Amino acid sequence: MSRNHDILGVKEGASEEDIKSAYRNLAKKYHPDLNKNKDAESKFKEINEAYNTLINKKDSEPLDNDLFKGFNQFNIFDINLNRIYDLDIHQSINIGFLESCFGCEKQIKYKIKKSCPECSNGQHFKICPQCKGTGVNIIFKCLACNGTGNINTCNHCHRKGFIEEESILNIKIPEGIDQGNTLRIKDKGNINKNKTGNFYLIINILNDCVGFNRSGLDIHSKLKVSYIDAILGEEIMANTIHGLIKIKLPPYCQNNSVIKCDKIGIKKEGNHYFNILIELPTLLDDKEKRILKKLKNYSNSKKNVI
Repeated sequence: MSRNHDILGVKEGASEEDIKSAYRNLAKKYHPDLNKNKDAESKFKEINEAYNTLINKKDSEPLDNDLFKGFNQFNIFDINLNRIYDLDIHQSINIGFLESCFGCEKQIKYKIKKSCPECSNGQHFKICPQCKGTGVNIIFKCLACNGTGNINTCNHCHRKGFIEEESILNIKIPEGIDQGNTLRIKDKGNINKNKTGNFYLIINILNDCVGFNRSGLDIHSKLKVSYIDAILGEEIMANTIHGLIKIKLPPYCQNNSVIKCDKIGIKKEGNHYFNILIELPTLLDDKEKRILKKLKNYSNSKKNVI
């Protein structure tokens, strides 16, 4: 059995229909648009060469419509035949924690793609010598012209079919915007002839405001309190995204308890939750020790009272 028969997996003397059937199955299996294995393209070329030799036809001859039988499950001309570039542009931006709380304005510099003015009207194109303008090689999309049937020879766009231009957008980011939110700016994307895409800005919030965390419109933070203030329920100063405020501790405030302050979160709609951390002293002078011992003795005496 010859090498070509062996490549297609058919016996010597196989009918033309058997060769075409074997080729259809192998071409579908190894075509680079369907098989992403690194060896698929070389295998596909080998299959093509074996088929052309056995079927005694050249690439320049008209395609045999019988070869398309069995492919009605999908349209072979849809394989990877997307536009040269997407109309919509997606870009991310980093903003600060407080910027997300209060909103901000950012200037965005980006590049937009436009149809090349030199070749968008069909100039500088020639018929693809590989597929002779059909867009397909045997039954699949032609790799030489990407299925277009034409080769771009334009030097203005370096054969890409589009040019790139710098563009600037001043975007107002609203207060309260959250991580991963996306802003859409209409008609500020790429341009392809008479069609214009949109610009999408994806928000990434930096963790640059130490001590504050957010959940929706609510703010969470830890508040260190002296053990005396916690016992007596004193009024203390606390930091919020709007600045310092006074809050009243409940008497006998416990460690890890939470104090809620209404309407001082984001947009003055969310709340601020303070997680209380009671601090114990690491050093006492003699006078403080005497006072605490008196307090201890007094407390013990109360327990002994029947």
